[in-house]
Amino acid sequence: MVLTDGTDVTAVLDALSHIMGQELAEGRQVHLDGIGYFHPTLTCTEQVTASTKRKLTKVKLKGIKFRADQALKNEFGALKVKCLKGDLNFRRLTNEEIDQRLENYFRTHQFLRRTDFQDVCGMARTTAMRHIRRLRSEGKLKNVGGLMQPIYVPGEGYYGDK
Repeated sequence: MVLTDGTDVTAVLDALSHIMGQELAEGRQVHLDGIGYFHPTLTCTEQVTASTKRKLTKVKLKGIKFRADQALKNEFGALKVKCLKGDLNFRRLTNEEIDQRLENYFRTHQFLRRTDFQDVCGMARTTAMRHIRRLRSEGKLKNVGGLMQPIYVPGEGYYGDK
């Protein structure tokens, strides 16, 4: 891509950024046709309950998510990829191996998050979630956190729980 006058492009992008910022600050989704959708994501600075005073002051911007339009995805054509250096050793663990790793983990930790599970078992997010759902249905893990921020502890009689 060759730009003849960078100042014009910069001015347009600055104006676009300003307008998008205003819309996102109002909690609205922004759609740029042919490019995609942007929307704000929020987080709480502390736990908020029905009795929390000044709830709005406990919420802050976590980030801005982007979802590409199909038109933009179609522009990719043939994707050029390059292998990473090093060994990507993803080995499928048996359920027994997962149980043993969790047994070891809970010897020194009181709770487990999904990201901890991923690290302990060397799994991608979706695979980790599939195993966590299985372990919960078997009663081996119990969610003591919220639906959107789960915190797992051993189920009764599992992983060193007495």
